Amino acid sequence: MLLPPALVRKDSFLMGRALYVGIASGVALGAHCGFWISSFDYLSVAARVVTALLAWLVLTERPGLLTVVGGAVVLAGLYVLLKGRSAAGEPEP
Repeated sequence: MLLPPALVRKDSFLMGRALYVGIASGVALGAHCGFWISSFDYLSVAARVVTALLAWLVLTERPGLLTVVGGAVVLAGLYVLLKGRSAAGEPEP
């Protein structure tokens, strides 16, 4: 997005080491965003709820309405799963 204006104004275009540092920074930022998005595939919903809870307790961040509703749904689902196992005679994890 910034490349076309920078090419027009050649006097302010990065040269030498600054150019390589800028390219490396862009690649690192792109990799970071890609890894961060793909990390959600490896987290359970319960881990996200715990993260939101810790953010509220430790960082005093107010959770949004969807976060509170989602957390309540997760806790209700966990309760149903554990009650179903105990009613079937299976040990709780």
